[in-house]
Amino acid sequence: MQRAAKKEFGKLLKAVRNDRGFTLRQLAESAGMRHPNIAALESGRLSAGPEISEKLANTLHLRDTHKKEFLMQAANTRQNPFLKELAGCPAIIANLLGGYMLRKKIDPNRITNFACLQLPSLFPHMSPSLHVWLAWLDTDVSMGMGLKREISDHLRNHPGEEALLVIFLPKGRQFLLAVNGKEF
Repeated sequence: MQRAAKKEFGKLLKAVRNDRGFTLRQLAESAGMRHPNIAALESGRLSAGPEISEKLANTLHLRDTHKKEFLMQAANTRQNPFLKELAGCPAIIANLLGGYMLRKKIDPNRITNFACLQLPSLFPHMSPSLHVWLAWLDTDVSMGMGLKREISDHLRNHPGEEALLVIFLPKGRQFLLAVNGKEF
């Protein structure tokens, strides 16, 4: 199934690239990539990660529904079904999670769930556009979504911090990752 998804995404990428008048080399240069990688994506030999997908969508000037569809097709090329959820979040969140997992040497296939939570549902005085992204590693969502007091306090005291990711770990451990690198 993943192989078929890679082929389908490759066809989509090539069609959009051609429709926008880019050669392989032009798209690669504009997206800050190497042209053999674009060719590998188009032929279905390579999966499209969240950062690459976002770069390509932006370079190809995809907007709204077209961009969402493109990112979802790219997400389908990835192995872990929960990584597909990353297609709906900002690239910075995907990079925070990916960077954390890389630093901690955690296999991405350990993600058991991924969700977005609007902060006003927790703290009514906050902007309705502020979101916290949640990821569960080796834990079940039924273990709860309750945030540790330190994390709740941080969220309450830093309402302007846009890119936030809470990672739920086994034994009730939690990490809050923010663009500025704070961990709890």
